[in-house]
Amino acid sequence: MKKKGEIIRGPKEYFNSLESLRGLAAVFVIFHHMKWASHIYFTPFREGSWLFVDLFFVISGFVLAFNYQNNIVDAQSMMKFMIFRIGRLFPLHFVLLNVWLIYECIQWVAITKFGIAPGMTGPFTENNFGSYLANVFFIHSMGIYDYLTFNGPSWSISVEFFTYITFAIIMLIYNKRLKLKIAAYLFLIIFSFSLLISPLNDRMLATTFHFGIFRCWLSFFIGCLVFNFRELGMSVEKIVPRKYFSILEILALFLIGYSLVLGAKIDNLTYLAVPIFAFSVWVFTGTNGVISTLLQNKILLWLGKHSYSIYINHMIVVTSIYVSLRTFKFPQFDINNSIALSKWSGDMLVIVTLGIIFIISSLTYRIIEEPGRNYFRSIYKKKST
Repeated sequence: MKKKGEIIRGPKEYFNSLESLRGLAAVFVIFHHMKWASHIYFTPFREGSWLFVDLFFVISGFVLAFNYQNNIVDAQSMMKFMIFRIGRLFPLHFVLLNVWLIYECIQWVAITKFGIAPGMTGPFTENNFGSYLANVFFIHSMGIYDYLTFNGPSWSISVEFFTYITFAIIMLIYNKRLKLKIAAYLFLIIFSFSLLISPLNDRMLATTFHFGIFRCWLSFFIGCLVFNFRELGMSVEKIVPRKYFSILEILALFLIGYSLVLGAKIDNLTYLAVPIFAFSVWVFTGTNGVISTLLQNKILLWLGKHSYSIYINHMIVVTSIYVSLRTFKFPQFDINNSIALSKWSGDMLVIVTLGIIFIISSLTYRIIEEPGRNYFRSIYKKKST
């Protein structure tokens, strides 16, 4: 009988604790983008929660290494991998891209017909035909632009897509030669870290549209290494006595919280978040202590299941609420363009915003994300028969 918190290797072969962590990470990224006073707003946890994107990357590296490290052996299996990845990312990304295009059109109508300027930038200045095409082909955050375009959070989708290609090429070239795969992971980790700390990158780990691909490589391939630690007999359940599992999980959770404090002030210490996330993934894929038990909660698992929809959808909702209140000047805005609310009123707005995002994400998961993924899987089946 399965115990709570232990590794679940069902048909989809994923880890429930990681799924819940991914869902929580998506929620904290939303908190980071909520620019109004609340009891959350003034905490270093909210300010540093942009770092949870790197937790996404570490988890993604671990899960894909678990599922595909030994399964990409020829051109056909590589094609399968890439079609499945495109099916995972593209449908919802494309829909939200067009939602943002409609938003730009609304801005244009508001300015030209009513003299209202709802946005911080003019319509179609940054979000134009060129950046639209760049988004369609996932290249919008590969150093082409000096700013984020359309759906800001999709910068990570852009760099992760090209990280998938890099991963697949490594798997194909080195096939069953595990030592060379690990050497490739290490090389890309060292190479990426060197570029991120170099004078060429003035944003350090907070880089997005310039050095985002190297930020993704750093965390993603560290996640791949964590998987191989497990495979080489260095899993947490083989090293740490079971009676210490809960202590180890609490330590991992504390370190994750500490990483958010580091992220509140962007400096070289921020890089410590990546090994902290790697340690946490290593812990939660092998323990069944008190935190793992809590992570089996159905609400948290729901958040994890819908985390991609939540992450991709949240910015249009937050922006729409922010711009609407700003346009109609209710309530007033402070000198930082933040909505001037009392903390308790801000808390209510946080709850309402989250509710809207969760409802929309539930719908987009059911009518876009899941059918889109199945459609691309059917494309592969047709091509392979």
